[in-house]
Order: sequence, then structure tokens, then C-alpha cells
Amino acid sequence: MAIDPEGRQMSATTRPPRWPTPAETARTLASGVAATLLLPEQAAARPPAPSARTTVETTVRARSYVGLSSGQIYVFADDHTEAGQRLHSALGGAGELDTPALLDVLDTPPVRTDLPRARLCVAGWVETLTPDEQRVAAVDAAAVHPSSRLLAVGHTATLYRLHPAELSLTRGDTTFDVDVEEFRSVEADPLYQDEHEVTDHLQRHHYDDLTQWALARLSAAERHTLRQVTLSGIDRYGLDLVCVTARGCRRERVSFAAAVPDVDALGEALRELSQCPCEPPVNP
Repeated sequence: MAIDPEGRQMSATTRPPRWPTPAETARTLASGVAATLLLPEQAAARPPAPSARTTVETTVRARSYVGLSSGQIYVFADDHTEAGQRLHSALGGAGELDTPALLDVLDTPPVRTDLPRARLCVAGWVETLTPDEQRVAAVDAAAVHPSSRLLAVGHTATLYRLHPAELSLTRGDTTFDVDVEEFRSVEADPLYQDEHEVTDHLQRHHYDDLTQWALARLSAAERHTLRQVTLSGIDRYGLDLVCVTARGCRRERVSFAAAVPDVDALGEALRELSQCPCEPPVNP
């Protein structure tokens, strides 16, 4: 069990809430999430800033990946789709010159209580890779996010490299500038790819646990009028609950004792929460 600065043991209700850093969230969203790639006018001398208004020639739905060893951002496009053909056409005339681009990624939560939950914008240059470079990049990306899509690279799909110049992450009403080197040094959240499945399972089969964790964090008046508890998200540091009471909607963060290293360790983290003496008083 965690210990506070004064040497006291902290239970699941007293430990401070912890969330992924902006750099961790940015790395997570760039690793295998559907995205939009915007290619502005080719005359641009530098990539568009995330907040800049530019004339867009091509808007392509694609998917981004991040290599495990390199930390490079790759853009995946299916050659047989209209989007893939448009991207190939837009980059085909660039020769050896890099093409300025803006990658836009939205984080959609499992439960649409906040839509979107976060937004990542990466301004940089797109580079066309040789077939050999694409195969190396696909292996590098698969080490982070194994995907059957990557098996098509070099056959019916193409990987491009995106060199980031600026990264901007928006969560709630706050926007963070993410350092490129910090982005490359952190890890993607190990639970993100399974988040929808995990939250659905907990909501369906462990609603009593969700309710108990919520009750332990609400006031006496709120506990008496608790109507519904919804698990709105989960990450390696904890989970988010939406509690509906007579007073309205309230959000609570339930933090794990330690960061979860992979999805296989999630069960132990959840059992630790269930075993904590965090039940609310019987007679508040």
C-alpha cells in the first residue's frame, strides 16, 4: 500500500489522483489511432501551426503509429481506398522534398460523456519512404501496437514518416505544448487499445464494485441519492467514474496503488481497490 509524505498508509480513497502526463497522452493517441492528415498549400515554407488557419488542398483519413525503438511517427494509408490514393497523389509529385502537414487525432472515450476527451495536433513534414524503409518502420510500429493492418505495408498499404515540429495536446479547456523529445521518451498507455472492452466488462459485470468505489468518495447526502455510476474511462494510473445524484453529475477519479505496466496486470490493480477498507461509514 502506498505511503504518504508523513509515513501514513494511504487507502484507495486517500491517495492523491494521478493522470497521464500530456506527453504520455500524446504518445498514446499517436500509436495506432485513426486520424486526419491535412496537407496545406505546397508553397508553405514551414508546417502549419496547430492553431493556424491555412488553405487545405487535401484532407485524408489515415492512421498514425509510433515506432518503439525510434519514437518516429508513421502515417498508414490503405492504397485501395480513396483516401490512400489521394494521399499518394498529393505526395507523389514532391520528389525528395518533404511535404508540410498537420496530423489531427481525436480521443473518443468509451462512454460519450465527454466527446472528445482529448485532441492531439502534430505539425510537421511528411516524408515518402522507400519499400525497404517501410518494412523496417512497420516492424518498429508493430512492436508498440501489433496490428494486422501493418502486414499489408508494401503490398496494399503505404507507410509515410511524419517529422514533428510542434505537438499540441488539448484536454478539457487546457492546451499543452508537448516537447518532441519528451514525446519520444515516454510510453503509450498499455490499456488504451483495450479500453472500450475493459470498461464495457466492468460496467456490465462489476457494477457493484463501481458503486462501492463511488460511494466511498461521495458526501453523505450524495450517497443517499446516488442514482447511477458510469465508468467513463480507464488508464494505467486509475479510472474515472461519473456519478449521478440528486445534486447533479459528479466526476470522481479512482487511482491505482501503482501504475499498471500492461493489461495482464490490470486485474491485480482492480482487486487491490476492492480489498481496500474504503467503505463509507454506516452512520454518516
